[in-house]
Amino acid sequence: LGVLDGPDEEAPEPRDLSKVRERTDANLRAMQVTSDAQRQGRSLTQEEQQEVLRYSGWGGLSIEKNLARMPADLKAAAVGLVHEYYTPSDLTRQVAQLLRPLLAGLNKVGTVRALEPSAGIGRFLQPFADPGYEDVRFTAVEMSPVSAAMLRLTAPRTTVYEMPLEEFVTRHPEVDGQLDLL
Repeated sequence: LGVLDGPDEEAPEPRDLSKVRERTDANLRAMQVTSDAQRQGRSLTQEEQQEVLRYSGWGGLSIEKNLARMPADLKAAAVGLVHEYYTPSDLTRQVAQLLRPLLAGLNKVGTVRALEPSAGIGRFLQPFADPGYEDVRFTAVEMSPVSAAMLRLTAPRTTVYEMPLEEFVTRHPEVDGQLDLL
């Protein structure tokens, strides 16, 4: 499994972490990598992409105990992070596999136009970067500034809107009737 914008057989799949300390450390590292890349105006290296993809959100973890370790530019968004916990990668891969045989029926214009309404860091988008999903093009909506920043760095060809879904629908009525997959 490669990064979100294309397969790379040399890149190992980041495994989902479950232990509190592992998740905490991985989240802090992903935030630091994101902050550094944004500040420097650069893309992520393959290793950095793998580190960012290990981000699991702060649901079930202590934000308060770790605020001092968070990058200053992302700390302001920390309040909303307590509600984040991303769908396990094994589940998102299974969903993509279930959808694969249905994609041809959805592809009416040469591209399956897909919307991920609560994208997080792209766990549901990631399996669609594998071979067999080349015609799927995602638009992603994510309200967390931290997760949206990570998603932009790991999926630069995905259009990412940083806002609640309700706001996206209000601001972009042109998508009405134009999506093939949600």
